[in-house]
Amino acid sequence: MIGDAGLPIPKGVERIDLGWRQGDPAYLDVLEEILKYIEANYTEPLTLADIASFSNISKHHLSREFKKYVGNGLKKHISKIRIKYSLNDLTTTDIPLIDIAINHGLNDERSYINAFKDIFGITPSKYRKDFMINKKVNDNVL
Repeated sequence: MIGDAGLPIPKGVERIDLGWRQGDPAYLDVLEEILKYIEANYTEPLTLADIASFSNISKHHLSREFKKYVGNGLKKHISKIRIKYSLNDLTTTDIPLIDIAINHGLNDERSYINAFKDIFGITPSKYRKDFMINKKVNDNVL
């Protein structure tokens, strides 16, 4: 099934027709469905407008409530998901950073480096290098 934003709605996730009504038990269910949607579509160019369309919530309200309940803004949360899923490629392959970035929904290598540094405080290249050094040390010990 395709949502209004043109992105596929993941299997098992219904299009949300609930509003964000504080105090309503469905309130957090809406957030949970949004989080599932992001996880299922993180490789796509997700925007606040896409998620708002999926959830039938205004962009302003979604942005405010998402940050309030998740602790990060929507853009930062999407970046964290993309970086989380990129770690396997970064540490177990020699795939160039540009390809890792594109495979995980980022526009270019610079976007990947900036998002990665924002989370880990170092570049993905340094992280990869340090990981490989530690792996060799551990392999030699065992």
